[in-house]
Amino acid sequence: MKKNMQKTIAILAVAAILSGAVASLASCGKGSAKDNTASDQNNSSQTVQIANPWTEYTSLDEAVKGSGIPIEVPETVGNTKPDLWMAINGDMIEVRYGNAADIRKAILPSDSHDISGDYNDYAQEVTTIVENHQVTFKGNDGNVMVAIWSDDKYAYSVTTPGVTVEEMKALVAAVK
Repeated sequence: MKKNMQKTIAILAVAAILSGAVASLASCGKGSAKDNTASDQNNSSQTVQIANPWTEYTSLDEAVKGSGIPIEVPETVGNTKPDLWMAINGDMIEVRYGNAADIRKAILPSDSHDISGDYNDYAQEVTTIVENHQVTFKGNDGNVMVAIWSDDKYAYSVTTPGVTVEEMKALVAAVK
């Protein structure tokens, strides 16, 4: 009888342990990212995050100072004025015109001149000359979404939701 009681207790103990493990595993997939973030904040040793390298500024002049990269951009793109200036110190500057365009300039990277951050596949890709620079236009259905080019020191990009070739040429010509 004593042996049966010991077996029963052992079986119940194993069942309790397994039940806790199953409940723990089941809870891993539950909850939103926000819920998980809150619990991660309590146990920071389990959380690894990459620091955001971008710093936001309130003006173009501040972003130029913060990045160390001089840039000239148009006052407006269409009717849209710049509303966001960001930089990665010593590496890149970006000027955003609402949803109309993003303009970037960066110290020329050694591996790729495409600093646009746009990794979409486009049906059309053509290279043309604008202001003595060889510029690659990428787009779909006659609309240009991305322009990339470089000079001896810098890489440049303009991304848009879609403009004509002539509009993109004018944007590229305005960026220095």
